[in-house]
This record gives sequence, structure tokens and C-alpha cells, in this order.
Amino acid sequence: MWPRCSATVWQKARPTPSCKATRPAMFSDADNNYLWNWVAPWYGGWEKIPENIRNAYDTYTCTGLPAGPISNPGLAAIRAALAPQPDAEVQDCYFFVTDLSGQYYYARTYAEHQTNCQKAADVNRSLAAKK
Repeated sequence: MWPRCSATVWQKARPTPSCKATRPAMFSDADNNYLWNWVAPWYGGWEKIPENIRNAYDTYTCTGLPAGPISNPGLAAIRAALAPQPDAEVQDCYFFVTDLSGQYYYARTYAEHQTNCQKAADVNRSLAAKK
């Protein structure tokens, strides 16, 4: 799982010979989640985070990686970052999303990603309804 996710991040961060597409912004919710869950409480709320910090970690508007690490990655995540594994399913994919059942959905375009986000949301609603 982690090495495949890492492959999608690497493919956005640097060109690959098999894909000549323009590199999109990272579009990583993990960065925003880091700000919401760890940084915002320290500053006393989202609105109180200095704009330069919010902008440095906003991977929806800036290109490239965030200004620094987010959270505290485990050994598996560090190994995956160092050795991504772009198998046939994730080759040339730029996006991934997960649902609450643990299923990963990979996409090559933002439109495909939006469709996958809807699929994940449908699964999540279904799981919530079963509780």
C-alpha cells in the first residue's frame, strides 16, 4: 500500500519518461489534515495560523512538496518514500484516495480522481449506515 501511494507522489513531484503531462499541484489532503489536526490547535484555530505557514503547506495552490514534513511518519512510510513501487495499476497515476474500508483508488487525471472520491464517499456512507 505505502509504496504504491509513494509512487503517485513521486510521479507528481518529478517527471517520468512514460508520462509527459504537465505536473499538477500535489493536491494532498494529508497536508491540510496536518494543519487542521496539529498546527491549528497549537495556534488556537485555523484562522490564527499565520498565512505564510498555511500557504507553505497548501498543496492545492502551490506546486511541489510542502515546506516541511507533516506529522511523524512511521518506518513503513519512510521506506515507501525511499523506494516507491509503481506497479501497472499506479503507473502514471497522480492521485489516490482511500475509503474507510481500506480500499485504495488510483487515478491518472483529476476527473478520474473526482469520480474515485465519490466512490469512496459512497462506501463511507454505506459503512456509516451499518453502524
